[in-house]
Amino acid sequence: MKHHKLSHKMEDYLEAVSFIEEKREVARVGEIAQALAVKSSSVNVMMKMLAERGLIKHEKYGYIKLTKAGREIAEQVKARHHLLNNFLVKYLGVNKKTAAVDACGLEHSLSTETFTQLKKFISFLEKDKN
Repeated sequence: MKHHKLSHKMEDYLEAVSFIEEKREVARVGEIAQALAVKSSSVNVMMKMLAERGLIKHEKYGYIKLTKAGREIAEQVKARHHLLNNFLVKYLGVNKKTAAVDACGLEHSLSTETFTQLKKFISFLEKDKN
């Protein structure tokens, strides 16, 4: 199934479901709402959209689980977030709270090319330290 470009919010929801699945194997609307500080009705609307794109499986009033395609996207978002957060804290000296917020904003707008080059740059910095 081909996926059109996802919005930042869609990526955030996939990431939230992924984090919840790591702890519980499946997610529920209430858990996602709490994680993202949104209303359950907003979660329900987004779950319908993500299910239509084949990114989650959602039983009405039941469990939510990422599909293979949804998990791949969530893992990419998490990897970008982790890399950016660590870079901001470790190399730029940004405090952890600010870095977490900034990484969340940057993770969505970072191109694949820039992400790849940033990984190479950080790898270079890590080698240089040893």
